[in-house]
Amino acid sequence: MNARRRAALVGALMLLTTSACGVPFDPYWRVEKFRVLGVKSDPLTVRPGEVATISALAASPSDDAITYAWDWCPFQTLAQNEYECPFTRDELATLLTAQIPEEQREQLPPGFDIGALLPEFDLGSEPEAQFTYPGGDASLALFFCQLSESLLSAQNDALGGQVGVSECDEGFNVTVRLIASSGGERIIAAKQLQLWTGNDVFANQNPDVQDVQIRLKDVADEAKCADDLPWLSESDDERWYTLPDGAVTPLVAGVPFELRSLVDPALVEDYRRKIPFGSEDTNGDGLTDPIPESVTYRWFVSEGDVGDSEKLYKEGVSPQSLPDASIVEFSISYDPEPTDPQFPEQQDDWDRDGTPNSSDPCPWVTNETSDACETRVWSVVRDGRLGMDWIERRFSVARFIDK
Repeated sequence: MNARRRAALVGALMLLTTSACGVPFDPYWRVEKFRVLGVKSDPLTVRPGEVATISALAASPSDDAITYAWDWCPFQTLAQNEYECPFTRDELATLLTAQIPEEQREQLPPGFDIGALLPEFDLGSEPEAQFTYPGGDASLALFFCQLSESLLSAQNDALGGQVGVSECDEGFNVTVRLIASSGGERIIAAKQLQLWTGNDVFANQNPDVQDVQIRLKDVADEAKCADDLPWLSESDDERWYTLPDGAVTPLVAGVPFELRSLVDPALVEDYRRKIPFGSEDTNGDGLTDPIPESVTYRWFVSEGDVGDSEKLYKEGVSPQSLPDASIVEFSISYDPEPTDPQFPEQQDDWDRDGTPNSSDPCPWVTNETSDACETRVWSVVRDGRLGMDWIERRFSVARFIDK
């Protein structure tokens, strides 16, 4: 057993052991430590002459600085190998050159160096990485893809299945990797992006998250909250209020709210894919009828609780409309009488942030590094075809209402 597999096994055993002992774990949707919640490319399908901007949604609740290190690999690399490219740029150039048939090599100009056509793998250390489509047209990307198919068919067994193979007529999928660090923590994440190879059928666009809205879940709570929530009077007919970008919106602890994410319906696309092997080709072009994209919503909060943090929408399947499919319950509350015997100190420190209630300006929200009584919420949306977008909004807790 190699070291990586031993480490994974030990980690799994530790997880089972601590779970069995009753130690509580933070829910996935609560961001209480450094996290990378998503990586996206804009555009997602990169065409000749275009530059893709790759960015990460990284959250550091302690406000520690975040450092970024980006690189890319002309293959689909895997999480179990930390998305590491199995070849250096020079090694790949040598392997690709060896794949060129002898009769084609004779037609190449003197001194031809395929490595010179490969962009540098290092994409820098800025918060956003810039990836330039290689070559002046699709021929270079298609050439690399076809050579890669040949190379990987011979090499992948020896590599232990470390890379995925693109179907070149659908586009050439490459991997951009991020190593993000903050407060002594290190996270490795990745994003696949598609290099256009001449076929528009398989191109994709990212979803567009335009706004987040909030409303009180129970109409009966409006009277008791009206003085603290001036935005109630600005809500629409269904009581939804659109959270402004760059502002901190007040709310109260102790009552339930609802959140929903507004996605541009024009970018929830219909698409076609290749007909599965053995299926009837009713269209005569090897492709299925148009299929509506699914939209997956994930909610994250820095403080408080959400209901079902993952929501799914698919046209013709989901009973709700596109915006209503994203609705989750959100609340901030505390228990002055601790029910968890592992935290007896909670009686004098409700939010367990290390500051006693008597001197805590915000006793129901963890605020270890500041006096701000604030919480953040993120809506992350995926379309099932590598597309992604997100939005962040901030709240301040005005007071607690004991129901």
